[in-house]
Amino acid sequence: MTTHTDVDRPPERRVGQFLPSSVRLTDLPDKFQERIMPTLDGCWLWMTGVSSGYGHFEWKGKHNVAHRLVYELLVGSIPRPELHHLCGQKICVNPLHLLPVTHKENMQFRYGTKCNWGHPRLPDERHCMKCQHQRDRAASRAVREVAHNHPDEYHTLYEYHLGLERTK
Repeated sequence: MTTHTDVDRPPERRVGQFLPSSVRLTDLPDKFQERIMPTLDGCWLWMTGVSSGYGHFEWKGKHNVAHRLVYELLVGSIPRPELHHLCGQKICVNPLHLLPVTHKENMQFRYGTKCNWGHPRLPDERHCMKCQHQRDRAASRAVREVAHNHPDEYHTLYEYHLGLERTK
């Protein structure tokens, strides 16, 4: 069995490997079925009430994220705090496309364990700290160059940034 903490992409999962293969769209209440559009690649796309890329639904007087609610209705309680979309579609509610993960694992799947330049990335970092440090140094060099070559413009920009009025 592989662990999912040191990988750059989600594990490959076959139908029935973690879930019963008997999960069917027709097992959902009609109220849900009319809001879902199945696709040829197996996704069940939530077609109404989408916000921030995720489907939302009011159920029993409570606001719910659609993919979590469908998972709970068809599979049962979610064993980990988050569900990772193996298909990459935020509006997919097919439980066979959802993998229960920790927040750390979800961030690693989303951003990877390395940046585009190959530097290691910590689990909760969106940006590589080494690359960020290099960008900050380059910006500081540019500011120093402007300050040295164009002191009046530099002071005007600095005062503008501080919200000060320039006195002539």
